[in-house]
Amino acid sequence: MTKTAREIGQSLFPAPGREKLMRDQGVLELLEGTPGASTRRSAEAIEDYARAAATGDTQAQYELAKLLVSRNTLSTENREAVKWLRKAAARDHAASEALLGLLYARGQGVHPNPERAVELFHTAALAGNADAQYHLGVAMEHGFGTPEDPHGALTWYRLAGAQGHVLSQLKVGKCYETGIGCRPDPVQAALWLRRAASQGYAPAQLELGLFYANEKESRGENREKEAVRWITAAASDGLPDAQYRLALLYASGRGVAANPAKAISWAKASASQGNPNALLFLASALQRGDGVEQNIASALALTLRAQEQTDGELGRDMIGALEAVASPSERSEAQKLSARYPEDSALVAALF
Repeated sequence: MTKTAREIGQSLFPAPGREKLMRDQGVLELLEGTPGASTRRSAEAIEDYARAAATGDTQAQYELAKLLVSRNTLSTENREAVKWLRKAAARDHAASEALLGLLYARGQGVHPNPERAVELFHTAALAGNADAQYHLGVAMEHGFGTPEDPHGALTWYRLAGAQGHVLSQLKVGKCYETGIGCRPDPVQAALWLRRAASQGYAPAQLELGLFYANEKESRGENREKEAVRWITAAASDGLPDAQYRLALLYASGRGVAANPAKAISWAKASASQGNPNALLFLASALQRGDGVEQNIASALALTLRAQEQTDGELGRDMIGALEAVASPSERSEAQKLSARYPEDSALVAALF
């Protein structure tokens, strides 16, 4: 099925700054309707910025727009945000140009317009705005609103990364690792991935860990220790895929002493957040009785859940193997467990 411009934009450019823009002054609670003092402070902040914005203060117009932005692409708040961003962008406020471009890319509060988004990104990027440089890189890498240009994308990622922009640092690392816009360079890949990971960004920590796990040119023992170190950091920060990967390391004893109990523990943490691979890991352990007591019904319930989450793509072989040995009562129990515990965390907790 062909994606619309809005769908493509929203996939390339996640909800604008939800992690970064909305962590201050309780804006997340305000937008999600959570009552409390933080909500009142946010409402007061909106009033304060609105007064300053009305006087033509471009920074206030930008701050007000950030507070108004929400996930609902049809909300009046988004349209109001666009109004204030346009006013500030008209006076060359780079951060406003970057955020306005993001809204055009996503079709949020305005009709999607990839070309206009790229124009705004480019203007703000030339002014040195790191967010705009990153977004321009994404657009150029994927040919969104502009011809595809991997080399140009890497150039903008590097400029933003040099300013400490963590997403750009991660992008540069992946470009050097895989050869996007350049020749593969494992030394540069490790350097940029480490820069992003050292900022505490869990996805970058995982990518650095996987880089060391897969890198063939460095010394084996040190490489595997580094892989475990960074994957553990990401897993401890709650990243489901990192938790699953760490479970695999403890199960195999790669880079760390084999520990079936820790493997199960990390797989449970990941599966509780809905990671389908972790669900299958636990199902396999229950099927074999590896580190846990064998339980075919529970293994089947977890496999069915993984299949539900992936539209049947994962777990087909395991379903066949389990159904071949499961009794009618075990099949029935598996169906009951899945229905009784629709939340992944509840299902995992009930089975372990």
